[in-house]
Amino acid sequence: MVGNQDQFIRVNDYEVTSRIGRGGMGVVYLARQRSLDRPVALKVLASHLADDPRYVARLLREARLAARLNHPNVVRVFDMGQWRETHYIVMEYVPGRSLDRLIRSGELLSEADAIALLLQMADLLEAARKLGVVHRDIKPGNLLLDTAGAVKLADFGVACVAGEPAEPDVGTPYYLSPEQARNDPLLDIRADIYSLGCTMFHAMTGRPPYSGPTVLVTVGMHLDAPIPDIRELRPEVSAQFAALLRRMMAKLPQERPLPVELTAELHKMRERAASPKARSLFARLFRRK
Repeated sequence: MVGNQDQFIRVNDYEVTSRIGRGGMGVVYLARQRSLDRPVALKVLASHLADDPRYVARLLREARLAARLNHPNVVRVFDMGQWRETHYIVMEYVPGRSLDRLIRSGELLSEADAIALLLQMADLLEAARKLGVVHRDIKPGNLLLDTAGAVKLADFGVACVAGEPAEPDVGTPYYLSPEQARNDPLLDIRADIYSLGCTMFHAMTGRPPYSGPTVLVTVGMHLDAPIPDIRELRPEVSAQFAALLRRMMAKLPQERPLPVELTAELHKMRERAASPKARSLFARLFRRK
C-alpha cells in the first residue's frame, strides 16, 4: 500500500488532487505542478517496495525508456524524483479514458475505429523498434484515448531492450505473446504486435481472444490454442481485416507483420472502412470537443 492520500497532499513541486489509478508497483495521482501551473500524473512507488532496489531500478528504467521514445503516442515523462522514503515519476496527464474503460462501458470499436487506432500504434511501434524498446504489456488498460483523438501508450514498467535478456514472468495473461508465455529471454517488437492484436480483438468483440478458467490455462492457450476468427463474433468485419488480425496473433514471431508492414496493409483497408456507411465510434467519442 502506498498509504492514504493525505500523505501526498504535496510531493515536492506537486500538489495531489485525486487518485486516478493503481497498479502493481504503486498508485497514480492527478496532481498540479505548482511551478508551471499544469496538471500532471504522478506515479508513486508503493511504500513497501521503496526499499527494494529492483523496483526502484524498474521505475527508473520505465522513466528512461518512455523518455527515450519521445513519440506523440506515448505518455510523456517530465521528471522523476524522491519524496521521503519513496520514489515517483511525473508524467503527462491524458484527459479522456482508457480503452479498457470503453470496453467495460459496452461500446465496441468498429473496423474503422480499429484501423484509426492501429495506424497510430503502428507508427509508435516502428519508432520503438528503431530504438530497440519492447513494451511487453500492451493491453486495453494501457491505451489511453484522449479527447483530441490520439491514442497514448502508458506504463513502461516492464519494458525491456530488444536483444537483451528480459525479466521473466511479466505481462498480462489475456494479451501475453507466446514468447513471453515461454519466458524466452530475448524479445523484439513482434511480441508487442501480438499483444496489440489481442487487444484489438478484445476491443472489437468485448472479450479477449483467449480466456481459460485459470491464469495458467489462459497462458497455455496462447501457445497452442487455435487463433480465433473475429468474424465468428463480428461477421461484418472484412475478410482482409480479419486475416490481418490473425497474422498479428500468429504463434510464431516471424509470421507476424512488422510495424511498417502493418501500416501499409492498414492504409489499403482504410478507404473502404472509412466510407460513409462505416460507423466511426472512435471518432465520435474522442474527437468531439
